[in-house]
Amino acid sequence: MGDQIPSQVRIRTDPDDNYGHRYEAIQRAKDVFDVGNNTGAVIAACEHARRDKQGKREAMTYLARHVGDDVLEEVAERLSTRSMPVETESTVRVGGE
Repeated sequence: MGDQIPSQVRIRTDPDDNYGHRYEAIQRAKDVFDVGNNTGAVIAACEHARRDKQGKREAMTYLARHVGDDVLEEVAERLSTRSMPVETESTVRVGGE
């Protein structure tokens, strides 16, 4: 990013343009992450999303080696969200390959 970072970023929250849900989401993030300002809430939520994605990837990789496909599918379904789906892959091996 470097020199392409803007000096200011704004999030539209105008309820008349159906953006009120954005303000509500930021307020919920303030509560969840126990921060006192909107900027801190957005930064905490973004960092959490990054780490959450990595953690889910690592957990699914681990589980794929230790549980059956049915359990793996169930865990993937429970960890999935609309904005971050978790998917599984099955590998079929024949013999000692």
